[in-house]
Amino acid sequence: MAGGIFVIQGDGDLVELSEHPYDSEDLLQGLLARYPRLLSGDGTSGSSERSWLLIEREVGVPDNEEAPDRWSVDHLFVDQDAIPTLVEVKRPRSRGRRPGRRSERSCPAHTT
Repeated sequence: MAGGIFVIQGDGDLVELSEHPYDSEDLLQGLLARYPRLLSGDGTSGSSERSWLLIEREVGVPDNEEAPDRWSVDHLFVDQDAIPTLVEVKRPRSRGRRPGRRSERSCPAHTT
């Protein structure tokens, strides 16, 4: 049973969940917008768990304050410390890719 995810259903049956690829980028984007806690994953570290608020989907990103939008991202979130997090979702193009090279990305947007 180690490593698996299990759900106890209402009738008491134990059901093992299995991983399946998502059908479309839009499906995963909708899930992230509705359930921002999906961003937490297993790899977060630090003294407190991150909590995100969705600001906007499909948002333009300029390369400086005075410029028009140069890039776009699928989601703009902000965490409890007001740190923006940009999320871009891409579906893997080839089944032969290495599993460690995930296509879902998120990163805090820091300015210096």
